[in-house]
Amino acid sequence: MWALRYPQIHPFMGVFPGFKAFIAAVLGGIGSIQGAMIGGMLLGLIEIMAVAFFPALSGYRDAFAFVLLIVILLMKPTGLMGEKLEEKV
Repeated sequence: MWALRYPQIHPFMGVFPGFKAFIAAVLGGIGSIQGAMIGGMLLGLIEIMAVAFFPALSGYRDAFAFVLLIVILLMKPTGLMGEKLEEKV
């Protein structure tokens, strides 16, 4: 379906959708299907709102997703709905 959007097909045309799917899964929590769905919806909403509020930064739309990934990994590495990890000493 992604190939129907463009008049040509090349091997790397699915890289950015794959990155976005990975970011959505990490955002929601790896291992949680509901979390991945919520992460995808949240990622799309954040990208659209960032472009809507800052139209001058619309060229950096994909960068918002990667910045969000870094922030989530720093703040809560298991994702929003991921399982809680306990440190064993």
